[in-house]
Amino acid sequence: HQIRFRLPSTPAGTALALADRLDTLAGIFAIGAQPTGDKDPFGLRRAALGVIRIAVERGVEFDLDALLSLAREQLPLRMDDAVAADLRQFITDRLRGYLAGRGFRGDSIEAVLALAPRSLPDAVRRLEALESVRGHPDLDQLAAMDKRTRNILAKAGGEGRGAIDDALLIDPAEKALAQALARVGPDLQRQVAQGAYAAALNRAGDLAPLLTVFFDEVLVMAEENELRRNRLALVGAIRSCLTAVADLAHLQG
Repeated sequence: HQIRFRLPSTPAGTALALADRLDTLAGIFAIGAQPTGDKDPFGLRRAALGVIRIAVERGVEFDLDALLSLAREQLPLRMDDAVAADLRQFITDRLRGYLAGRGFRGDSIEAVLALAPRSLPDAVRRLEALESVRGHPDLDQLAAMDKRTRNILAKAGGEGRGAIDDALLIDPAEKALAQALARVGPDLQRQVAQGAYAAALNRAGDLAPLLTVFFDEVLVMAEENELRRNRLALVGAIRSCLTAVADLAHLQG
């Protein structure tokens, strides 16, 4: 059930509506009176949904985290970091419900929300692009490969952020993947910067067959330290590509 209300129609009205809702959200959370269960005496769910609808349906671009920080700074009392994180999660939860109400698939929503989007209209654009390519075999394969990269990096305990040393690429499959990454990565970054999210996902699909061969033929967690570090760096770079639009590991196929 979506709460409906008339959206402001002027720039001044839009700014005032956003400021009012964000100030209310920050103030009520700061005094510890946030909603519990079905109880929401201050209408905070409605206020959060208002922020979301103004942003998405009016196409108003703003940095959500920056505005929440500003609202927090204006309070006459201190809001600690844990409460601020709870407020951000509260809005994210309302966004999740709003997007589901618009008919987007749950796992697509989670893939986009995993990136903690700061622009709500941009989050919808990413979601629309992701939904437009759902069902493509390359996307399903990329999602499976991204789960593998995520699991490998998690087990590696934070490794995978360094630079790739081409001299340490000794297996044909890792050489081929690194060469493809050097071609695909810049194109993908440019497309993401331009908001061409569907094109970026399709470009990432070029990595899918090479990733399959890489994971079939290359032992990432090699015993030799430098070799392992370099392969983890390659996996980390691949994961950056696979999460450029959305975190594909959340897709269920």
